[in-house]
Amino acid sequence: MDTTVTETLRPSITVSDPDVQLTVLSGATGPAGPAGPNTITSSTSVTGTVDLSMNSLTANTVSATGNITSNGNISVTSGNITVSSGSISTGSGSISTGSGDIITSAGNVSVGTGNVSVTNGDVTAPDILASADLGYSSGGTVSQDPTSPPTLPITTGVTLNAPSGVITCVNHTYPAQRPAVDAAPTDPAINFTLTNTAIGLNDVVVVSLQDGHDSLSASVTKTIVGSCDISIRNGGISNVTATVIVNFAIIKVATS
Repeated sequence: MDTTVTETLRPSITVSDPDVQLTVLSGATGPAGPAGPNTITSSTSVTGTVDLSMNSLTANTVSATGNITSNGNISVTSGNITVSSGSISTGSGSISTGSGDIITSAGNVSVGTGNVSVTNGDVTAPDILASADLGYSSGGTVSQDPTSPPTLPITTGVTLNAPSGVITCVNHTYPAQRPAVDAAPTDPAINFTLTNTAIGLNDVVVVSLQDGHDSLSASVTKTIVGSCDISIRNGGISNVTATVIVNFAIIKVATS
């Protein structure tokens, strides 16, 4: 026997009989509410499954045993987006939760055009791959104090609490490491300390010269919790005077 149930006032309906087949039909937009309305543009159903195509969906928790896909944004204001087997994807838009997790037990989180953003939390996966940009969304800049120019062997350091950044050194003459062709090499390195609360004991701080001279190079010679020592060397046979600019980025390292 066919049974027709029409619900126009209550927000939900529960069918406990496994033999009942629920068909949801698209219709006109309902009255506007604080977080609505949502317009159903198309729908299909089989026993135990209802597939809906909506202009928008706002929910506390979204769960699926297959795929969650959207041509726009996928957004949960409070709760989790969970897929037990499948993928979370948007063709053009963002995947975001105001407070909660985005989890796939087996599958991918992919965005064609848009963002996967975390305001406070972590993005973790066995592999994180990118076909274009991969890096930090925040950083900083700092300059050495011109009243304390570099002197051998240690100069006044700088402080910049950011995962990446740019350090502008004062103009300085870097002595040649090989003052003459037949002379014994020296090691007149110019060192300074970068104080940075983002640096952990086991982290790798990568540095490179944004500007300087072909004979100059930069490296990190020591790392402790909250700081590292950066060394600038002149590997040429002539002294070099330059205003060196150093780029740095911190790579977090786990030991377990």
